[in-house]
Amino acid sequence: MDDDVVGDARFFARSGPYSLAEVAHAAGGTAAASDLIFDGVAPLQSARAQQVSFLHDRRYVGVLDTTQAGAILVPAD
Repeated sequence: MDDDVVGDARFFARSGPYSLAEVAHAAGGTAAASDLIFDGVAPLQSARAQQVSFLHDRRYVGVLDTTQAGAILVPAD
C-alpha cells in the first residue's frame, strides 16, 4: 500500500484531482483564481503541497507557519 495515501480505499472512494475552485465550491466558499490541483485532504501537520487542509480551531494557528498544505480552508469569521 502507498504510504502517501490517506484513508482505506475499502471505506473511502477516491475521486479527483480537483482544482482549487472546485474544492472551494464544494466547501461552500470562495478562492482566488489559481491553477493549483489537489489530490487529497490531510491534517495541517502532515499535508503535502498537493493536498488541502483545514483550520477550524484557533489553537492550531501556529501550525500554519510549518504546514506544507497547498491550500487551507478556513471559516469566514
